[in-house]
Amino acid sequence: MACLICFFILNNATYSFAQNDPFGFSPSSSQDAAALSPNELPDFEAYCKDPENIRIPPILAKELEYVIKTNNREQIIIIDARSKEEYEISHIQGARRTGYKDFSIERVWMVSRKARVIVYSANKNRSTVVAQYLKLMGFTDVQVLEDGLIGWKNEGNSIYDKNGATDKIHVGNRTNLKLVKSGLAIY
Repeated sequence: MACLICFFILNNATYSFAQNDPFGFSPSSSQDAAALSPNELPDFEAYCKDPENIRIPPILAKELEYVIKTNNREQIIIIDARSKEEYEISHIQGARRTGYKDFSIERVWMVSRKARVIVYSANKNRSTVVAQYLKLMGFTDVQVLEDGLIGWKNEGNSIYDKNGATDKIHVGNRTNLKLVKSGLAIY
C-alpha cells in the first residue's frame, strides 16, 4: 500500500510540473532539454559558440518523404537553417527559413511546441545547432534531416526555388561539392 501511495504522489508531482511549464514540455530523459522561458533563452549567436549537447534524433530522407506523403502536413513543420541566399536557390517545398547567421526566434515563435519539426541545412551541421536551440525553446518533437538538403536531393527528391522545381542546390561550402550526386551544385 505504501508503494502505491508513493507512486501516486510521484506521478502527480510529475504531472503538476508539466502543467506549470509555460510550453507544456516535460523532459522524457536526462538528455532532453528543459524548455526555457523567452527571457531565459540565451542569445542565438552566443549559443552557437558553445551549444549544449542536446540529443537530436536524425530522420532519413526516405523517412521524411514518407512522412510528408502520409501525414497531415499541418502537423509537420520543416525548418531550413540556411541563409536567405541558399534558401532562394533551392529548398524543400513548404520549408520555413529560420536562418543560422541571421536566426530569428520570431520565425518560429507561433509554431505549436507539440508540432513535429524537421530541421535541415546543406549537410546537417547548422541544422543540429538550430534543432538544439528549438529544444531549449520547448519544441518536443525535433529531428534533423540526415545528410541535409544534399542527401534529400541525392535520394531523388524535388527541391524548389520561387519559380518551381529546380536542380540547383546550394552546398554551403566547397567541401560539400563532393557529396552531391544529383543536381547542380552551387557554393
